[in-house]
Amino acid sequence: MGAINATGIWTEVNYGQKSVYATGKPEELKIDKKDREILRKLASKVLSVSLKESTEEKRKFWYGHNALRLKKPLIFYDPKYE
Repeated sequence: MGAINATGIWTEVNYGQKSVYATGKPEELKIDKKDREILRKLASKVLSVSLKESTEEKRKFWYGHNALRLKKPLIFYDPKYE
């Protein structure tokens, strides 16, 4: 038996296999109109940031960093953890 969390039951999987978990039936998820509008506004902001040219440049730098191809180190700064 898997663990139960907010998205349903997570089943056990072997390393390398795709995760399988139950999220319930689509009609069981109810989002009221106000919350749906908030989510749409947030999604719009995420999309606009992701389409910026500077974001694409950062994505390429981080991809190179994670692939061990960059010569210079990258630093991630998150002001909420000050």
